[in-house]
Amino acid sequence: MKLRNIIAYALLLASGSCTDLSEEMYDRVGSGNFIQKKDNLMQVIGSVYARAHNTTLISWFFPQELTADQILTPTRGIHGYNAGEYLRLNQHNWSGLDRGATMAWTENYQLIGFANHVLAELPDMDYGKLGLTETDKKRHIAEIRTLRAYGYWHLLEIYGGVPIVTFVGDEVKPRNSDEEVYDFIVSELNETLPDLALKGEVSGPAGLYRVTKGFNRFLLMRVLFNSEAYIRKPAYEETRRLAEEIINGTYGQYALDNTWNGPFTHNNSTSPELIFAFPIEKGQRDEKNWWFGGFHHYQTHLTFGSSHGGAGWNGWGLAPSKTADGKNLDYRLGMPFSKYHEKDVRKKSWNYLGNGNWEGMFLQGLQLTFDKKDTIRGVEEYKGRPLVLVDFVARASEGDLASGSMLKGEENTGIRPVKVCPVFPDVEAQYEAQADQPEMRLAEAYLTLAECEARLGNRERAAELVNRLIKRNYKAADWENSALGLPLAAGELDPDGYRMLEEWGKEFIMEGRRRTDLIRWKKYTTDRWFDHNEPSAQFRTRMPVPQFALNSNPLLQQNDGYN
Repeated sequence: MKLRNIIAYALLLASGSCTDLSEEMYDRVGSGNFIQKKDNLMQVIGSVYARAHNTTLISWFFPQELTADQILTPTRGIHGYNAGEYLRLNQHNWSGLDRGATMAWTENYQLIGFANHVLAELPDMDYGKLGLTETDKKRHIAEIRTLRAYGYWHLLEIYGGVPIVTFVGDEVKPRNSDEEVYDFIVSELNETLPDLALKGEVSGPAGLYRVTKGFNRFLLMRVLFNSEAYIRKPAYEETRRLAEEIINGTYGQYALDNTWNGPFTHNNSTSPELIFAFPIEKGQRDEKNWWFGGFHHYQTHLTFGSSHGGAGWNGWGLAPSKTADGKNLDYRLGMPFSKYHEKDVRKKSWNYLGNGNWEGMFLQGLQLTFDKKDTIRGVEEYKGRPLVLVDFVARASEGDLASGSMLKGEENTGIRPVKVCPVFPDVEAQYEAQADQPEMRLAEAYLTLAECEARLGNRERAAELVNRLIKRNYKAADWENSALGLPLAAGELDPDGYRMLEEWGKEFIMEGRRRTDLIRWKKYTTDRWFDHNEPSAQFRTRMPVPQFALNSNPLLQQNDGYN
């Protein structure tokens, strides 16, 4: 078993799909009647980590990716319309009843509630009776407070100011201001930093799954980086210093991986690039079928050679780069597949190499069986015919090549990324469900630092940092071939941010940050992408407070524009 540290095992135990520690049940599980030994304590702490993991899935993906320019959920014949929710997300017409606008409220307040329950118990607990020290207690409290701040950051990002609740049984509260929530997060992160461990102080891979100083500073970097969107005050100088410290090892030794997929493969717990990941383990928690399976066609398991994963539900794909008759679309945003250079190794079709290794980040074009001896066949519009995944949206099977609406998708619409929680074939089933879900990668610190440098006028330094990261995506001979012009030149970093957004998009596609980057560059409501052809109202940079929250708390006020 790869999780040797008991708290990491507890995270898996607590986060299993059959475990639902509701607040009512948890209210009866305290130090007096449950936490009698160290294992019990680890399970209770693990429940908070499990709730933190939940906040990164559907409730985060919907607003962060499906309202932005790179990932599309087309209507595929009779599938995917879902009463128009995906169209409303893409066109910025959602309401306070849409789940894409409401789930983040529920998931993050569940995390905060669990954290508050645990924080109410730990200070008075006798750690000595559990074989632990006061240093352990301080560390556990700091971890939970940091995770609570992580939940408040999600809420600030999606909704702006929200009620700050820090105690079990707090009275119903009105919303705190954006500035108050921002200041609370920053204060919590700074206060807890001294009591957290460095990466090397937590033995084995468990150090990847626990809140460390690296996690704490990385979260603060994210908060500072986007402060202008949160509180209308930029903090690029402060962000630059913090990103430099993270890269230089002040808060733990990390390094860029040698390959683009090193942070995502079966043994990614050993990747030097990962600062924090949520643990995945077969039989405990496995997201490839449920969540990331949304990118896979119903027959993709035949491509992967897997009987235990990869048969997706054909929901998401890349937004198109072309029309059905092969012409390039004319958006500056979106069109993600076209942004990858032909020499970029990520642009290859997925191909399994053996021993847990694969090349290519996309399922594209004609789909073959794992042994390459037969073609995959469609099951709907292309039933019985070869399945060809295309980079356009149109009802081509009906002879309609018009490309302009996400309502015209088919079963083969959209190129599909293979990246987070990948599927492995039956012939090497030992790798199945061993890839942890990355949440914090050093690559983000590099691009953050690069953008700060560019914004502060240091474009040469910015280009150098970007090149350090993207060099790994090319063969050495191609990278050094001046005729190809692969290294980023400082002059390409335009003041409007399109080139920087391109690099953010290529590196972090499907990782749940696109909306944040578009907002930071003031493109989210003002620019165009596929089937988002008109600017949207500025108030759409915030999601509405869910109607159920307004109904249950009369002190809450709705965000501007949604009344």
